[in-house]
Amino acid sequence: TYSANAPENTEIPFRTRRSAELRGNATEYSVAHTRRGCMQPLTQASGLQQHASDCCRAPLAPRVNYVQLLRRHGAGCPALFFAPMENLADRPARMALKETIGGFDEACTEFIRVPRNSDSPAATTRGITAWYDAWELGDVPLAAQLMGSNTDLLVAAAERLVHAKQAPRVDLNCGCPANTVTGGGAGSSLLKDPEQLHRVVAGLVDAIGGHVPVSVKMRSGFDDTALYQDNLMAVQEAGASFVTIHPRTKRQAYTGRADWSLIRLAKQLLRIPVVGNGDIVCVSSALAMLQETGCDGLMIGRGAVQDPLLFLRIRRHFAAQRSQAQRNTNCNQFQLHTSNTESTAHLQQQQQQHCQVQPGCQLPGLASYQRHG
Repeated sequence: TYSANAPENTEIPFRTRRSAELRGNATEYSVAHTRRGCMQPLTQASGLQQHASDCCRAPLAPRVNYVQLLRRHGAGCPALFFAPMENLADRPARMALKETIGGFDEACTEFIRVPRNSDSPAATTRGITAWYDAWELGDVPLAAQLMGSNTDLLVAAAERLVHAKQAPRVDLNCGCPANTVTGGGAGSSLLKDPEQLHRVVAGLVDAIGGHVPVSVKMRSGFDDTALYQDNLMAVQEAGASFVTIHPRTKRQAYTGRADWSLIRLAKQLLRIPVVGNGDIVCVSSALAMLQETGCDGLMIGRGAVQDPLLFLRIRRHFAAQRSQAQRNTNCNQFQLHTSNTESTAHLQQQQQQHCQVQPGCQLPGLASYQRHG
């Protein structure tokens, strides 16, 4: 798994680099093919060269090192994720936000619905993943979210997303509260059975976990939070790389307040990174969640739809904090350097020169020099 405690230089691979020997009619992967990260099977000898040439001309999908992204450095800006939301954060919304304002590190698709059964799994997975485009947001990675309960079909869809479509991350939806979803055992219904949740996540990790991170977006429970800790441990023990928590139950849907204390509890229980989600609507609420929960990143959905500048506001807040901290450090160093060694007149001269560049400023220490110098 990709833990936040991994070494600084840890690299997360984003697609398979393996090759297969040609045995009779077995699938062959050319060297040039795999160097470009393409895993389209080359089964027709007559079309081998043309297929490899076409795939090798395609650019690699945007990459991200989630270990680094989810490791906060001091008081720096946390990882910012644009949440998956059906009908709200769809392709037009994602592209409009990215092209006009931006500010988020990664986005995730609205859920790709995986059926409970299929007579033709290969055709089904091709169909449901056809619209996914890893290059949709240019240089901003786009993760793919799956929703379903059939482990075999979920695994097949995940493998296609990773190997054929170059998805940088696959997320399992354990949060959708819609009755049409939960009635089929998907979405937040998975939270009713931690053992089933473990089986599904473990199946995804076994299939693609060596190539990309597998994450889980979950609510705090179905009817209540009685199984919350069991579900958290099931996700971690199954090998998920990180978990995003929206601390409302399925029964709550989007009513009431998100219980941020449950995010804090997850941080205390888990070794894997925890991303906080729910009721982040302004810079103040983003800072409050970070302070109250200690989460490793923020996922914002409805707040960013209501205020498209929200990601940028948060990022600029931390940039301003960093600049102010650097200015304070510089002023303290200046004051220490001049203490007991420079005359008030010379300090005034320094200030006059400084204020020609920054009118109205007052260098620290001048007032005390004038009083005691």
